[in-house]
Amino acid sequence: MPSYSQGLTIIQSGREATKGTAVAATSKFAVEGFTTRPIDAIIRPKIIKGLLLANPGDELAVHRGMEWEIANSPVIYNQFQQFLAMVYKGAVSPAGAGPYTWTYTRDPTADPTLDSRTFEVRQTDGATPNDIEFAYGMCQSLEISGAENEALRFAARGFGRRIQSSTLTAAQALPSVVIPPMALSQVYIDDTWATRGTTAITGQVLGWRHTIESGIKPLMTADARADLDFTVDVLDWNEVKLGLELVILATAGGQWATEKTKAEAAALRAVEIRAVVGTDSLKLQGLFKHTPGSVFPDDLQDGQRVIRMALEGSTDNTNFAAAVLINGAATLG
Repeated sequence: MPSYSQGLTIIQSGREATKGTAVAATSKFAVEGFTTRPIDAIIRPKIIKGLLLANPGDELAVHRGMEWEIANSPVIYNQFQQFLAMVYKGAVSPAGAGPYTWTYTRDPTADPTLDSRTFEVRQTDGATPNDIEFAYGMCQSLEISGAENEALRFAARGFGRRIQSSTLTAAQALPSVVIPPMALSQVYIDDTWATRGTTAITGQVLGWRHTIESGIKPLMTADARADLDFTVDVLDWNEVKLGLELVILATAGGQWATEKTKAEAAALRAVEIRAVVGTDSLKLQGLFKHTPGSVFPDDLQDGQRVIRMALEGSTDNTNFAAAVLINGAATLG
């Protein structure tokens, strides 16, 4: 009996007008892997019945739901507006008439009203499909990274309501594929939000990893939901975070020396990572401070002295993070 083949899997989704109200898919995801994990919970009361058993029966379900994860996949400009709307700011519309400019500003003083999506997944052995879907899919973490001799890659994870049987929405198209290589990305480091994207760090950056955690969580309330799913999503401000890792070549008078001074002064760093391919581009912007109180070249790569910097999100009390995407997509999809 043939098993379900990863090569025949289809993953697609649609933006929900009302969170938790399932919609038909409007676009396919172009990713290298997608995992769904039910997190349904059963409790087993230890009722004394005169039985010498660990589980004397009367088990009951108390919670339904699931977690989803996209494995390390190449960044594709023409679908990335969907992921940015799930972690930076929801309900964003593009400017321009093609190419389109999508601007996502994470205002630290406002609720970002992040997008939710209905996900559809088809698993099949080539003959008999197993179609599932889940509504209220939201993203908790988005990581984008650049490594030597690689494409830019991303990973995402989140949660949703319980998995349901489905019928795959037909005739959805994959986005046109334009993938940025790491060599076409560049890191800029400045002192203020107003000057971000001004000072390029040239000939020194060997790799980078940028992470945003949305702070979104599911919350169960007493509303007599027969399906035992979570009721609403909430924003936990303690979990709204930016993270940045940089691998920088240690050169005489190089950027590492500047960053050592800034780390010791606990000074703000306005960082922009920019990746441009033709008319498509992605900018990741944020305010950071170095995690340790000082930095110093402490590692080797290809026989060269390097410094591995860790920074975490901070603010000037007005600004925090933003992303700007330019692509050929006219809609969120």
